[in-house]
Amino acid sequence: MSGSSLDGLDVADVVFELNFNPKGELDHISWTLQHARTLPYAASWVEKLSGLSKAPLPEVLSAHAAFGRYLGDLLRPLLQTWNTRPEAVALHGHTLFHEPSKGFSFQLGDGHALAQKLGLPVIFDFRTADIALGGQGAPMSPLADKLLFTEHEAWLNLGGIANLTAVDEGRWQACDIGPANQLFNALAAETGLPYDKDGQLGQSGKLLPELLQQALDKAYYHLPPPKSLSNQWVQSEALPLFQNYPASTEDRLHTAYRFLGALLFMHLKKFFSSTQKHRTLFITGGGAHNTFLRTCLQEAIQALNITLHRPSFLIVDFKEALLMALAGALRLEGLPNFLPETTGARAAAIGGNVVRAQSGRDARYCVSTAATPPGRKPPPPAGPEC
Repeated sequence: MSGSSLDGLDVADVVFELNFNPKGELDHISWTLQHARTLPYAASWVEKLSGLSKAPLPEVLSAHAAFGRYLGDLLRPLLQTWNTRPEAVALHGHTLFHEPSKGFSFQLGDGHALAQKLGLPVIFDFRTADIALGGQGAPMSPLADKLLFTEHEAWLNLGGIANLTAVDEGRWQACDIGPANQLFNALAAETGLPYDKDGQLGQSGKLLPELLQQALDKAYYHLPPPKSLSNQWVQSEALPLFQNYPASTEDRLHTAYRFLGALLFMHLKKFFSSTQKHRTLFITGGGAHNTFLRTCLQEAIQALNITLHRPSFLIVDFKEALLMALAGALRLEGLPNFLPETTGARAAAIGGNVVRAQSGRDARYCVSTAATPPGRKPPPPAGPEC
């Protein structure tokens, strides 16, 4: 998983056990997160990724293949260190464009190139299948929320963009609610800092009511789900408003934190029909480490009878990598890995293209020896020489 913060590649080594009922339907999933690590990008790739969305098409396509090979160079020594040979690698890639209204979402990182580098099957291009079915291709997080973290009723991931999932009386809803770390980091950068550690800068500022209202007036925030945001929208619509407002960095950061709190309150109030029942909000992503941000969010939703719950740091930092591993495991089983009720698709998509390394000499196929659950069809041939 590669996020908009460009801090590196989040990698999770996960073992899943998929349990099926006698009808051959998925019953529940057991899982173990064996290892996890963030592999920092070389400075040259940070620079390239940060400007590639505005590059000519031939440069983008060249980078797509090169990035796939580069990820292989990063992963090979890590897999050796972990002494593991996974059944497959689920690659989200680095999102350059997300335009579901135009019918596409593009993540940089060629799965074919990565498969050849690693000599392992690779699953990539997950979001396209959901978009082809009329969905947003996002958020993907509800998949993990529903199958892996079942003890909660609301889930918030604080990455470059904040996405929210909630279930109320069996009804699932999810969407991107607004900018998060992309906005906070851009403001912190004005002082020479990569990010606002623990929210110290923002905590020292004060609320700017006019800026807060201008930010909340954007039409997107008032649309019903399903809906999703692109990095380009955040950079063109959200960042300039906060960056150009005539006030100190501290005051604008403080207002940005309160702004996200207001968006969270607005969406949770719509998602839940009652505030009588106490609920927990499971928070993950880099923003979950920000002490003052957590305070702002908790204060914003206190009236809804909802309490923040931050899991272990391992889950906070690697939930999205864990999510992609889950999506890959389901794809290998031929099972849906999107929730159409949260993306708006007309059917449950089985997202991801599966490619396998080829020697160039042998096109023979082998059959998987994995046991087939009762009532389920045997898996298709595993692909080129296993």
